[in-house]
Amino acid sequence: MSLPLKVYWGIAFSVFLILFTFILTFITVHLTNSYIKEDKGKGLSNLSLQIANNLDRYMWSRYSEITILSKLDSLHSNDSISDKREILNRVQEEIPAFSWIGITDESGMIEASTSGLLENQTISERPVFIEAREGPFIGDVHEALLLNDLLPRPDGGKLELVDISVPLVNTSGDFKGVLAAHLSWEWAREVQSSIINPYIDSGEEMEVFILSSTDQRVILGPESYIGQTLPFTDLTKSNLTNGWEVETWEDDQSFLTGYSQNNISLNYPGLEWTVLIRQPEKAAYTAAHHLSIVILISGIISAAIFALIGFRVAGKIAKPLHRITQQAELYTKGNSANFIPFKTDIKEIEELSSSLQTLINTLGVTESNLLKMEGIAYRDALTNLPNRISLELTADELLKLLNLRGTNLLFSISIWTALSR
Repeated sequence: MSLPLKVYWGIAFSVFLILFTFILTFITVHLTNSYIKEDKGKGLSNLSLQIANNLDRYMWSRYSEITILSKLDSLHSNDSISDKREILNRVQEEIPAFSWIGITDESGMIEASTSGLLENQTISERPVFIEAREGPFIGDVHEALLLNDLLPRPDGGKLELVDISVPLVNTSGDFKGVLAAHLSWEWAREVQSSIINPYIDSGEEMEVFILSSTDQRVILGPESYIGQTLPFTDLTKSNLTNGWEVETWEDDQSFLTGYSQNNISLNYPGLEWTVLIRQPEKAAYTAAHHLSIVILISGIISAAIFALIGFRVAGKIAKPLHRITQQAELYTKGNSANFIPFKTDIKEIEELSSSLQTLINTLGVTESNLLKMEGIAYRDALTNLPNRISLELTADELLKLLNLRGTNLLFSISIWTALSR
């Protein structure tokens, strides 16, 4: 089925633009996804590094404070236990992150402590004392044992602590005891929240995991993961100390995962925690998805607009062609045709109109010449009457007509004779 030119052009414009839109959308989404994956991955890696550095700096600050405190003469003198306890209480008031601070003797018996907690009890079997006899010690996160029922627990949950301890030595270098401190693990949550919460508040889906350096178990993160070991941790840590990957977690969901280890060059025995930040891969591509929708809608609207434009442009082209066609039909029916070139601002149509006009004029002249030649061939030059050729043609036509009607041949011959005289 033939279509009008303007309809054809309208459809052609629409199909072209829709195909172009789909191709553009596919390419744009593919490139955008790659860019977003790279950008988001680096962003998560940088955030994890920021959290790891802040954790390290915080621990270094607390370690430095305990180290300085251990050098105070008041803690090495024969001052009363109450005086030493008062010093420890004032430090705790200034730095609330210290849940407990205590001083032991050479055997591990606690002599003085904040609020008098655990005084006259021994910690000789605890790492916080055993390790500190050889040098400064920082212990990983653990549940409180002796202090579990003595200190307030956050939100009614488990009380988790980080250990810091340094040896106490006299001027001769002899070991005289240990200055030990327990940090509440809540400070780590505060460090994490101060960095991550602005992103979460803006609608980003993020979860933070802090892994122990000893057994790679989760020591801070979503409640359901606490104490667990992540299946891909070894692979992640073996690659780089800082980076990102697309990891498939145990629920078979893909996450962009940024990771970093504590690696600040500070003069203290760090814990080398690993910080992971994960974001669902689908959530990371939300911007690309929205962009693809915008491109598709824009393409469809553009296709509709350009279809109308194509319809109008095709109409401008088709109108003079239609007029030329009408003139040609008049000519074929024997009517006169006046092919005057149309002023259409389209050079090819004007040339077509002019060529057809020339053709019609030529055909008219040829037809006129043929009529003149026919008149010369069938009429006598002197009398202008039909000559013998014309009469023979006329007789042949009459004979054919008479034969069709069954007219008497004798009558026909008489007519022929009469015409020949």
